[in-house]
Amino acid sequence: MKFLMLVMMLSIIPTTSAMATSFDCSKTLTNIEKTICNNKELGELDSRMSRAYFALTSKLDERHAKQILRHQKHWLKARNTCGHDDTKCLIKSYENRILYLNKNKRELITCSVDDLNIPENTLIYAGGFVVGKRTNFQIDQSGSQATQFEVTVNSPTTPVALILSAYSPSIWNISWTKGTQIAAVIATGYHRQVIAGLPSETPTIISSLDHKCPFGYVTDIRTQQDKINILSNKVFNKNVNHIYKAKNGILVIGREVNNSETYTSGDTSPQSYIDLNQPLAGPAGLRELESKGAIRKMTDSDLLRWQNIKDMDTPPTTKLKKSTWVPLKGYMILQEITLPAGLYGSYSAFFFLEEGVPYPKGNLGHSALVDFNSNSCTGLGCGH
Repeated sequence: MKFLMLVMMLSIIPTTSAMATSFDCSKTLTNIEKTICNNKELGELDSRMSRAYFALTSKLDERHAKQILRHQKHWLKARNTCGHDDTKCLIKSYENRILYLNKNKRELITCSVDDLNIPENTLIYAGGFVVGKRTNFQIDQSGSQATQFEVTVNSPTTPVALILSAYSPSIWNISWTKGTQIAAVIATGYHRQVIAGLPSETPTIISSLDHKCPFGYVTDIRTQQDKINILSNKVFNKNVNHIYKAKNGILVIGREVNNSETYTSGDTSPQSYIDLNQPLAGPAGLRELESKGAIRKMTDSDLLRWQNIKDMDTPPTTKLKKSTWVPLKGYMILQEITLPAGLYGSYSAFFFLEEGVPYPKGNLGHSALVDFNSNSCTGLGCGH
């Protein structure tokens, strides 16, 4: 298959190297590869990473294998930023990658319901919202900030199957009360959806836009109830019995929980889905850039500079007598950066790009950017 040829170019084909690396240490090597070949711990980690990669991709169809391959390329680039002499960084990068690959075995999508046997009296409950509680990390390559839902299921007398829906890339962290039997779970949405907290034997299906399962996908339970029933009938041969709306990332399904004790499984944790090769998202990402000196807080002088360029009718010194005119989330970009994901709504910011600094990568979201290289403003906040 063509995608396997690409894998070979990425140097992750296992060899019989004495160091047990995934590539041949006797060949011409990059500086990073030389370090891996000369370090026993890194050589073993490289071999483990390779085995985890093929254990995952061997169970996927070609399209999904290519998707994992694209992510592998992204990781290799991130690994190489460590530098060949920083073994601690390289070890950490490999450990994170192995964890990511192993944990994603659970997310293998078959799109098949042939082996899905649920009790006849199972109730079908749907729940969710467009977004959950915003996090400071990413779980996919969409460039969108991940959200998380805390789902509690309370149905001690009747088994239930769940359909969980969101638009944003989301982690569904599930717990249940004593006696509750969760027969199966479907997570559906526009971006990547993942399920945490369930025992490994609980049947799960992901039906998002990316996976293209024949069941379709639902992004908003409030307006797409017909689509939810269509999906439910394709998978469970039943209509949905009830729909629950999440609030601030909290979703209670079934009876009120009150003070009931809840249970969860450690087989798959929410943290295992975090893409550690991606920068932090939202305000955490901005704080990280600021700590590295890549951006700094905006000042009155920065705003005066922009107003002087725009030659406003009202003298800028009249406009900016107090520092409170400076946006609370205003930053001067001092180095080449990638903007954090999730700069929407209350997480949006106002940026000034210093002369000579390359235009940032990433998505502005609802933010605005004044470019002192072109004396122009881009983004939703430019009119304010």
